[in-house]
Amino acid sequence: MSKEKSKKKGGGVIVFIILLIIIAAVLAFLFGNGMLGFGGNSDGGVIPAIGTASEDSETEAVTEEAPAETNYIDVTVSEDKYLYLNDAITIDELIEKINGFEEKCEVHITVSETATLDAVDDLTAAFDSNGIEYMIIESAE
Repeated sequence: MSKEKSKKKGGGVIVFIILLIIIAAVLAFLFGNGMLGFGGNSDGGVIPAIGTASEDSETEAVTEEAPAETNYIDVTVSEDKYLYLNDAITIDELIEKINGFEEKCEVHITVSETATLDAVDDLTAAFDSNGIEYMIIESAE
């Protein structure tokens, strides 16, 4: 009987070692490929620098630059009306206000679900002819 017990005991140790090897391989794969938040990232482990590299310097140091702030105003097109600062305004009045600003700005046009296509087209055509930059934003209503 002692031989039977020793065979069972030895077989359990081998199974335990095989399980440990499998677990170690799985963990190495998950950690090594960054799947658990560790290890490399999606671009091969290269972390991009913030700023621009100066080609003129001998050390090619990275210089930090603040992103340019874009000034913008919000205009909402609702039905056939143009709303600026919660007041109805005509296209001509809006263009006059925009041209009166000291700094150049971009207009964010929010198109509500009730806006007419003609009202949006008239506004964008007027902005195009006056060189006013704009971005159309769909309403989340």
